[in-house]
Amino acid sequence: MSTYIDCGTDDKCNLSKRCRDCHDIFSRDENHPSWKGNNVTYRMIHMWLVAKFGKANTCENVDCSGKSETFEWALVKGCSYERQRENFIRLCKSCHTSYDMTDEARKNMSLAHLGKKLSMETRMKMSLAHKRRHRKIHG
Repeated sequence: MSTYIDCGTDDKCNLSKRCRDCHDIFSRDENHPSWKGNNVTYRMIHMWLVAKFGKANTCENVDCSGKSETFEWALVKGCSYERQRENFIRLCKSCHTSYDMTDEARKNMSLAHLGKKLSMETRMKMSLAHKRRHRKIHG
């Protein structure tokens, strides 16, 4: 007989595996051995949000036009990436882009492309995308 590493129950097992009780206890939040509190990556915060509150499926922006069918978790301006639900809002893709697009972000995007030479193929793709957007907006 072996002893399970975490809970101490005796049973025949492979010590590299956990019993169901141990798995249930240690796979949750702060009980997990790899838990890092709020010192986590962008990806891990978003995984936590989905695990705790589900995928974003609505837009919490009261002025939303309703044109997007894709929803995302967005960090509330002025808040930091911490495991606190109030630091995040659910937004559609369109509202999320608008919400994050500050004058500084626009300037940084412009500077990133400043002086770059675009191939004819890329310019054609951009032109077609612009025409499609224009038609969609203006009918």
